[in-house]
Amino acid sequence: MAQPISAQDNSFAVEVEKILRLTDASSMAGSLGRLLKGFALALAVGLVFATVLWFFLLIYDLRSLNWLGWFIVYLVPIIAACVWYDQMTRRAYVSDAAAANISEPPPAPPALEFGKVPAILLWAPRSIVDGYRGFRGLRTMEQHASFSRAAILVVDLSKNEGGVEVKRLVRPPEDMKVFAMSVEMLEAFSLIGKASDGKSMWLNSTFRQKLRPLMPAR
Repeated sequence: MAQPISAQDNSFAVEVEKILRLTDASSMAGSLGRLLKGFALALAVGLVFATVLWFFLLIYDLRSLNWLGWFIVYLVPIIAACVWYDQMTRRAYVSDAAAANISEPPPAPPALEFGKVPAILLWAPRSIVDGYRGFRGLRTMEQHASFSRAAILVVDLSKNEGGVEVKRLVRPPEDMKVFAMSVEMLEAFSLIGKASDGKSMWLNSTFRQKLRPLMPAR
């Protein structure tokens, strides 16, 4: 079990969290990546849709729109889905500054309970909207919590040069979903390493070196 965090460590965690949020906004493993991947997937599906439909109608000599016309037809529901998801989830996203002072958490984004196929079709619009919001510093309270928890995790790992058992990093009462999100984030940003059995982790040496000027004296 992790030790209570001191005032010095808390100040260190605040600085680490700032670094993590900036990394998220500029990393392909973070909000920027979700935004670009959403655009790339929407574009790829649109290219396939327009090409297959246009070629099929061409083979059977059926009058129809040209290739560009079908691509535009495909874009209409995609744009509509982005607008719909934006409207449905807008209240669930708050800024970094507002998250620190909020007294009552906003509602979580609605679950997409439409079956597996529609949920897959909505992945690109959801990724575009979520990535764009994260890029602008707007996140759900769960995402904000994962940044704060990841920062404290980094503080705990910085106190040891080697690996630390995961069970020693848990701080009861721990929200294990947020804890898992924090670990996944640090792994995605390549800031930590994990043992093959997943029972211990350590701070990436390059990231540790970057943090040294911010670390409190031990």
